[in-house]
Amino acid sequence: SVPRCPRRSLSSTHSVPELSRIDPELDTSHLDDDEPPSIDGGVTGVHVENLQDLPVDMAGWSHLVRAVLAAEGYPATTQVTVVFVDDDHMTELNQGHLGGAGPTDVISVPLERLTPGHVPVVDAGAPPLMLGDIFISPETVARKAADDDIENEMALMVVHATYHLLGWDHADDASALAMEEREREVLESMGRRRR
Repeated sequence: SVPRCPRRSLSSTHSVPELSRIDPELDTSHLDDDEPPSIDGGVTGVHVENLQDLPVDMAGWSHLVRAVLAAEGYPATTQVTVVFVDDDHMTELNQGHLGGAGPTDVISVPLERLTPGHVPVVDAGAPPLMLGDIFISPETVARKAADDDIENEMALMVVHATYHLLGWDHADDASALAMEEREREVLESMGRRRR
């Protein structure tokens, strides 16, 4: 079992998956540190792993996740892990945990059931809020981008997955439109566009 840092209690009725059940290869040793490592040398709540061969802008994607969290009013210490995996790894995750066939572009694994627009209160001295994990397959993102700019498509996937961790969904037309508008606002504020 992968050691996890203690979670503070939120009003939540769902079971919280242990990350080791989702991906036993993921290095989660940073989750037990008081100050998790960041790729830019500072203290950040966003940890990025690249477990595949394609180059990824780890600092850029970390910054984009932090931009979403800041836009929604989450504290800078909020914990999110972003993991870039190959199609084989994503296929295993998709089949084993979502019952899907083949690879998908992104999977969000929330650790808390959150409501869009409602930031949980973190008590002084309590561990930071741990939102969950994002798995992205750059191979699948590149295929889906087709004629579109792969950097914009990757940015959309990072933002989209982060909003899923924050409780946003697209189960119906109204919620899909609201989610797309929030994604568009954040992407545009970062000089990106949403397809």
